[in-house]
Amino acid sequence: MALFRLFITVLIFLSFLINVSGCYDDSFLDALQEEEDFVAPFDIVLNDDEASRTTFFPISDTGRSEVVLSGDDASYQNIPTAPRFTIFDNYNSTNDDIVLDEVTGLMWLKCTVVDKNVADTDDNCSGINKKLSWSQASETCSNLIYGGYDDWKLPTVNELLTILNFDNWPLVYSEYFPDTEVTVNEGYWTTTSKIFIEYSSNYESYDITDWGWIVFFQGGGVFGVNVSDIKEKVKYNEETGETTVEKQFVRCVRGRRK
Repeated sequence: MALFRLFITVLIFLSFLINVSGCYDDSFLDALQEEEDFVAPFDIVLNDDEASRTTFFPISDTGRSEVVLSGDDASYQNIPTAPRFTIFDNYNSTNDDIVLDEVTGLMWLKCTVVDKNVADTDDNCSGINKKLSWSQASETCSNLIYGGYDDWKLPTVNELLTILNFDNWPLVYSEYFPDTEVTVNEGYWTTTSKIFIEYSSNYESYDITDWGWIVFFQGGGVFGVNVSDIKEKVKYNEETGETTVEKQFVRCVRGRRK
């Protein structure tokens, strides 16, 4: 049945491409292909029984414990595996503090970045966190030497989602990430930046816009900020005509267990 549904989906998608090819130029079709390439890493693999699903790196249970409906995630505790985080204060003979996710193999900064190219080294994460632009965030993680490692990076959206805890408020493992910012509309940058197609009612046309993705831990959601087509993520206010650089908080990550 799953294969049949997949076959029908492919036919519909191909039919859509054939129809739009006669209505839109190549740039529109190229943008559609980019969307497909963007979605691909999030795909799951369905086995024959449709019950066993795998992503492209190991994940743990969401942590949700309250059963709302029989068969929901909370009905299956610690499946596919229980979350396992370990804090290492003063890691690797440094003053640097990291958190290791034993399930995904990802290593995180315990504390939020406190400034451009500056990570907190206080065990209690007492530094004043500073919001950065998307490009500053990416540059900061890339330039960081912390815990003896120089291969830190801004996390992808699916990597950052792995530290969500849906049985806690805010929706993060606060005991491991104690200074996580949870003010409304304040979240954490991801490196995920992708072109999206939007319909412009003003010009009755399709606009191609670039979005930067943010995770908000006060609600656990993901939000795309409308930005320009350059890597400096910018918000545009249609009412005032003003543009402002979007700034959010940063938590860098490194590694992945194969």
